[in-house]
Amino acid sequence: MNSPVEIAPTGGSDRNLSLRKAIRILRLFTHAAPEKSLSELVQEAGYPRTVCYRMLSTLQEEGFVERNSQTGRYRLGLDLFSLGSTAIANTNLHMAATPVMRALSQQTNDTVLLVVEHNLEALCIEKVDGDFPVLANVMTIGRTLPLHCGAAPFVLLANMRAEQQEQILRGPLVARTPVTIIEPEKIRSRIAAVAANGYAIGDEDVAEYVIAVGVPLFGAGRRLAGALSVGGLKQRYGTDHLAKVISLTLAAAKKISMRLGAEQT
Repeated sequence: MNSPVEIAPTGGSDRNLSLRKAIRILRLFTHAAPEKSLSELVQEAGYPRTVCYRMLSTLQEEGFVERNSQTGRYRLGLDLFSLGSTAIANTNLHMAATPVMRALSQQTNDTVLLVVEHNLEALCIEKVDGDFPVLANVMTIGRTLPLHCGAAPFVLLANMRAEQQEQILRGPLVARTPVTIIEPEKIRSRIAAVAANGYAIGDEDVAEYVIAVGVPLFGAGRRLAGALSVGGLKQRYGTDHLAKVISLTLAAAKKISMRLGAEQT
């Protein structure tokens, strides 16, 4: 039987430092600024120009970064997207939620989102469009929203630890629309109401004319695993339809939570 091959630790510290520098550069690319010049990356990363250029060249060779041949600006490469998609597709949450989300979208004809908390923001990891995909420009896979607005983000906030809630309430709290609640005391009151009801309603607080219902997802030990939301044009959400969506979303969330090991209540 062959012995496992051991990797010599020679130069490990230098490699770790280089890896951290490369990761820092990758994290400088955002939805708000998807392309950056070498000069911008040098300034934001705080590394010498030669170091940034060397890191970018290696990342480009590996497909993690692409360079616009016309502008010379850099952007994230598709190989990085492939890695992220693989990670998401193999999480228990994603596997448990996806078939339920498809059924829920068919039942409501609206967009269904799967959202998790990441770095005190709401990160969308899956989306299923119904016949009226109006949320396409509001929340897409890989995008984030602040936790103080929106149905799925707010239901995450309402089920987080008190110290995390207070950290978020210390701000800054940005208003996405004229009706976004940004006053800490009002948000605390809404947190209490959402915790009591078991769901949140985002009524034009992320995008005008859009309403959504958000419900928390739990795993074993009532661990918060994420949130599910269903949303669409507000004009379609009369009293009866809203009540129907709330009921269907609660039932779907319960089914997903049971698949994740949550105890039946």
